[in-house]
Amino acid sequence: MPRPSTIESHPQSREINHAIVDQWFGKTSYRRIAAQFDVSETSLRRQSEKLKKRLRAEIEANQWAEVEYLRVKVEIEVEDIQTIKREAWAKDDLALALAACDRALKAYEIEARFRRSLEEERSTNIFITPEWVQFKAIVIGTLEEHHPEALEDVLLSIHSAGLTRVAGTLEENSGDG
Repeated sequence: MPRPSTIESHPQSREINHAIVDQWFGKTSYRRIAAQFDVSETSLRRQSEKLKKRLRAEIEANQWAEVEYLRVKVEIEVEDIQTIKREAWAKDDLALALAACDRALKAYEIEARFRRSLEEERSTNIFITPEWVQFKAIVIGTLEEHHPEALEDVLLSIHSAGLTRVAGTLEENSGDG
């Protein structure tokens, strides 16, 4: 049964986390942080690993948000090009219509690449989607904070159901420290 995190249950956990980030940039040391907040260097190192995992998850989630934003921008661009093309044909401006067709083809190609990329990523790795990252953080955080013994039971149940990849991604975010 995982015990509560020393750092996360500390009254100054936020300040400790900030100090750990400072340590990453060489501004302080684990020894100095440990002395300042009366915690062990081992706990600080474990917390540092947790923070790095959370940061990676956030970066992955933000990458998905960026891809979605770019996809929407491409769709808007395609709509704008279609409008220009229709207006050019209506005005019998063949040069503008052909240029719009050329741009439309390029935009469709970009849109197709985005769609293919999204489909491949989502079909092969749901574990980095923003929804999964958020779900995982909520489940792990709630169980670790309020029911640490239940977290172990949940992971055992997931393993016994043969969902070892799901359990593995949950275990990455759990643990004592």
